[in-house]
Amino acid sequence: MHDAKQSERHLEDSLTTLRAFGTSSLYDGLIYSMEQAERSDHPRKALIVFTDGNDNGSSNTHTRVVQEVEQSAVLLYFIAIGSPVLVDSHTLESLSDISGGRTFYVPKQE
Repeated sequence: MHDAKQSERHLEDSLTTLRAFGTSSLYDGLIYSMEQAERSDHPRKALIVFTDGNDNGSSNTHTRVVQEVEQSAVLLYFIAIGSPVLVDSHTLESLSDISGGRTFYVPKQE
């Protein structure tokens, strides 16, 4: 997680080492991150999530995530990475729409 008080260099260094692999706990990650963001004293809150939109490892359900998003003041911005055929655009667009955020699509680089 990157705090706005941290340097841009910190964010760049954090992103450089990330590699996608294995199972995805998208729903658990969203709920945890929204809870953390809600604790902030800043009046405007947003999460930027890099994902393919697929969840295959969470203990939470899509229904629970929708409930949390509806009750949260956090805007969700998804950067959907991957083939349009494999990205779960329905999940990403519905969650970003509910929150007031957006979904952006980026083709996966080989």
